[in-house]
Amino acid sequence: FLAPECGVEVFDQRVWPVYKHLINTKFPSMAILGVCTYVIPFPLYDIQVQLFRDSNPRTSGYKSGV
Repeated sequence: FLAPECGVEVFDQRVWPVYKHLINTKFPSMAILGVCTYVIPFPLYDIQVQLFRDSNPRTSGYKSGV
């Protein structure tokens, strides 16, 4: 579903190259959420979104009002 230009590939059900199973190393403003297996999904998604939000310079100062 991703264009080859984004630089993300899948080998043996693993997404590569991503940092911390989340951030595209070639395009750090792109996150790939929820690709881990054998986890409780919604708490994982919440933590992944928080990590991406806090590490991305475009959103590092953003705090959700929720």
